[in-house]
Amino acid sequence: MKIHVTDYDELRNWFTDFAGDSYDIMIVEGSAGTGKSQIARESIKNLDPKDYCFLEGRISAVCLYEKLYRHRDQPIYIDDVDGLYADRQCVNLLKCVCQTNSDKTVMWNTRGIKGMPSDFTTRSKVCIITNNWRALNKHVGAVEDRGILIPFHPTPYAVHDYVGNNLIDCDWFDDEIFIFIGELLPVIINPSIRHYRNCKQIKSAGRNWRAVMAESCGLSETEALVLKLLVGGVEGQRVSYNELAHIFSQIANRSTRTFWRIKAEFAKKGLSCAGEADLPEDSEVNGQADY
Repeated sequence: MKIHVTDYDELRNWFTDFAGDSYDIMIVEGSAGTGKSQIARESIKNLDPKDYCFLEGRISAVCLYEKLYRHRDQPIYIDDVDGLYADRQCVNLLKCVCQTNSDKTVMWNTRGIKGMPSDFTTRSKVCIITNNWRALNKHVGAVEDRGILIPFHPTPYAVHDYVGNNLIDCDWFDDEIFIFIGELLPVIINPSIRHYRNCKQIKSAGRNWRAVMAESCGLSETEALVLKLLVGGVEGQRVSYNELAHIFSQIANRSTRTFWRIKAEFAKKGLSCAGEADLPEDSEVNGQADY
């Protein structure tokens, strides 16, 4: 079964249901940086860590077998474990624990592991959190048919609201960056919480974080150049729109009309160039654009 989710509250409810023993197999798939793991951890924050298993990072097949045994009959969370799908033994173990039988037999088919039985039975339910569902499905098989697949693709506005409502106390949160990214939401294609954190690091290094963020919005090279000029000016200096149009033409080897067209398209999408008041195309104030 499959259900698309774009809302953080709805995703939180699915994780809460899983933590409450509602589903045998649940797969949450979505782009990196959208907070899937954070929401999953929020759903189990009041549970004793001894009552579940949360696997992440790099893990060997031996370690995976041991974890599944130590936490048999408990919920298992597998969060984009590095190399899991490339390790045949890990894949075989994952296939065993993702069976739909109430009692699942997990076997170790090579030499025994010290202190571990060669096989065991478990009633564990499994939640898989992944950025690459295709890779998982290719190696593990038809897990989707056995459980619930939740593609999670929040809108840029949903990610922005989540950051503003839940992550404001993080050491990387910055009001100026938050407001700026809020202005860019109409043109952001691949939203990510990491944008806010990375911009903070770039800002702390004294670099033009606005221009970097503009180029990270998934825009075309030409659109990114227009946006970089609009939000960053020229070497940090604010100049008139007419001057920006001519600079764009020189750099991109495109006509100034292309600059004005893209700028107009941004305006239609609600992009207000970092909140600064826009001017008519030919307006200048003392030789500088007042935007």
